[in-house]
Amino acid sequence: MMVQRILCFCTIAVLILFNTGVCNSLTQRSSTISSGFSVNITSKLPPKHRSSFIKPTKLDPMSFYLTIWSESIYMAQILIGTPSDTFFVHLDTGSPITWIQDKYCNPCVNNTFPGYDASQSSSVSPIDCDDGFCYVEHVTTACDEYNDCTIELNYLDSTYAKGEYRLESLSFLKSEGGYIRETVPIGFATNTSVRYNDGAVGIMGLSRHSGSFIDLLRVRYLSFCLPTAFTSKVGGLKFGLQADLKGVIVPMIQGDSFYSLNLKSLNFDGQKIDGFGNQNVIFDTGSTMTLVPKNLFDPVLKKILNKYVYLEEVKGALGSRYCNYGSTTPYIPPITWKFQGLEIVSTSKTLFIVYPNGGRPVFCFNIVGTTSNEIIFSSFLMQNINFGIDIGRNLMYIQPNSC
Repeated sequence: MMVQRILCFCTIAVLILFNTGVCNSLTQRSSTISSGFSVNITSKLPPKHRSSFIKPTKLDPMSFYLTIWSESIYMAQILIGTPSDTFFVHLDTGSPITWIQDKYCNPCVNNTFPGYDASQSSSVSPIDCDDGFCYVEHVTTACDEYNDCTIELNYLDSTYAKGEYRLESLSFLKSEGGYIRETVPIGFATNTSVRYNDGAVGIMGLSRHSGSFIDLLRVRYLSFCLPTAFTSKVGGLKFGLQADLKGVIVPMIQGDSFYSLNLKSLNFDGQKIDGFGNQNVIFDTGSTMTLVPKNLFDPVLKKILNKYVYLEEVKGALGSRYCNYGSTTPYIPPITWKFQGLEIVSTSKTLFIVYPNGGRPVFCFNIVGTTSNEIIFSSFLMQNINFGIDIGRNLMYIQPNSC
């Protein structure tokens, strides 16, 4: 999920590498991360609650919207506090804050697993409002009655998370055994509308905004390669000197704290769709839905409906979803995304996402036309493509079919 600018099971072996001697300029705190380590990440299975879907013409649009939009696919297991509790959180390159749902969160959506009880930890401490940690780019921060820092995140799908912002111990389980620990700012959501039905109870923000997890640990390089969703295939996420910087090199948008490129055009079924101008496309691992301006999306949809497959409209907060019943993924020609010096091709397998629906699957088109100013390239379209990021030089490396 991507934060608004007013402020975003298969086993995946993941190697996270940070540079040695990381320090934070606000507190001159030295990082304990040295030579690097690997952790396991999972790609969630389709939630069971989707099996209760009925025919789209009878669906409550808001219910359908909440079920589909407020979820992402890829998760990591982390440990928080002393003694440590274990949680799954979604990986999100579209937002800067790592947060976990508080055990006493109210009002909150009833998630599968209880949240975190900070009162049981000896390593948690408040962040003073005057501390530099209390500033995070594109995140609303404030002070409570004790002058402690609080946060509010508002996502593009209209969900939100509010709560306390504290320093706490965050540990990654290493795949070879043991763990590695850092003390970092973490949000504890005491009020959130984010809904998860797969065991996750928070988000790990991986954007490069000032004050973000990436910024505080001085990470310069990272890469991620997301495998086929809902399978046992393996992909990877790497930080620091072990990041896979390979493939076509494309300059990212200068001055944008998201990982974004300039989209030149779309090609679909022999038709070139121009008009994107200087519109940025944000690569967001926390979103399953791809968003494009409605006026540019409509020509693609019209050709699909008239020539290839019947899709039924279901309205949502950011735009309408178009879905089809059937036993197999509907066929449409590939969509080619043209960037500077690079083309990414999306086929039917990634252009449609399936929802079980009690044995009668629903296939929903992965692209939504929206009036939002943001264009989001979702995790579902990123499957089996390696994305390497050189933050210092503002470059993105892209290599398809490399997970």
